[in-house]
Amino acid sequence: MSKTKAAQRRTFIVGTIIGIHVLFFIGLTAGLNRDVIMDKWVTMQADMEEVKDDTPPPPPPPPPADFEPPPLEVPPSPDLPALVDAPAPANAIQIESRPVQEAKPVVVERPPLVPPTKAVNFFRKNKPPYPSASRRLQEEGSVITQITLAADGTASCTVADSSGTPRLDEAVTKWCATKKFDPATRAGSPESFTFKLKYTFRLEDE
Repeated sequence: MSKTKAAQRRTFIVGTIIGIHVLFFIGLTAGLNRDVIMDKWVTMQADMEEVKDDTPPPPPPPPPADFEPPPLEVPPSPDLPALVDAPAPANAIQIESRPVQEAKPVVVERPPLVPPTKAVNFFRKNKPPYPSASRRLQEEGSVITQITLAADGTASCTVADSSGTPRLDEAVTKWCATKKFDPATRAGSPESFTFKLKYTFRLEDE
């Protein structure tokens, strides 16, 4: 609100108060009744309300451009005691860590095999008889045979390398199949045993 309007309002109020006193005095002197005075009073109040200024107050002035807010003061943090490693108790148990060693596989060694010595010596020192048909036809050759002595002691033969003459090969296999010996053993238990021998048929050896 401007200064001029404020002055006018004060002047109006002062004049109204004076007018009220004047009317009151006149009413007393002129013998006016109470209703006339009240009508005048209501009219003056209405005039006062019309003169009332509804202009909102102006906003506060902005702060100056160079205004800086005061710095925010942060209270200092209390000094905490430094952490110190507590010494180990005198009776503490010291555990020594050692690398874990990988477990080695357990190798169970089998007992040694006892070969059938008698059977091997027999087949080495002896050979099948010369077939009569082969002698008559003058057939010669060498047979490499694989001899297997089973766990029950019976022998069997297969031709590993032929002589080239079927009669000579057959003479060897049939001769081996008729033999029986003590088998090979391992820890007292019988097992089969296989070996190879070479038989040569020559007419001049006969």
